Amino acid sequence: MTFSELLGEKLLQHNESGNESNEISTNQLDGKTIALYFSAHWCPPCRNFTPKLAEIFKETHNELKDKFDIVFISCDEDQSSFDEYFKEMPWKALPFSDGNSSTILGEKFNVEGIPALVVLSPTCDKITADGVEEIRVASKKALDQWSQGKRLFWSREPREDEYVWEDTACSLCYLSPLIGSRHGCTHKECNIDLCQTCLPNNKHEHPLVEYLMPKK
Repeated sequence: MTFSELLGEKLLQHNESGNESNEISTNQLDGKTIALYFSAHWCPPCRNFTPKLAEIFKETHNELKDKFDIVFISCDEDQSSFDEYFKEMPWKALPFSDGNSSTILGEKFNVEGIPALVVLSPTCDKITADGVEEIRVASKKALDQWSQGKRLFWSREPREDEYVWEDTACSLCYLSPLIGSRHGCTHKECNIDLCQTCLPNNKHEHPLVEYLMPKK
């Protein structure tokens, strides 16, 4: 499948001044890894995540522009909300006028909540649907992995005596979900979780503590 077949023939892109958007051919995505960004102006978690994603995208754009791009798939309720929100984004967008495209695409890729980043290979095969979490854990490294056609997170089967920490990934090896002993920082501003294997490689500025495993 091509991106033109998946998304239609036209996308929107800001002009150089950034004050208007123009139609471009979807064929400009050919040969690239593409992240579909499902998001909405009315959604507070989306509004918190979008600036971080935009900053990372801008920082890596010169290096990755021939290999990676993002397309905004709006879950907004009207054209004006879409227009206002798209102004905050440095990437491309599916036109809001495409009606229920966001619903169709969301169902196709099993999107259950927003914000969501579904990363696709140049042939539209899914690389990962955990794009938001991979960005939160690894920032720019996630984009670099995606541009190479690889997902960041990996998993393994737990042993019978190992606890599985759902919705948590190791900040060093990216094991997701984290399995077994979990170590984290007590400082609220620090977002770090380490598995037992990675603990000896810890260089975090604060001491880490081991989480108590919930009773099964």
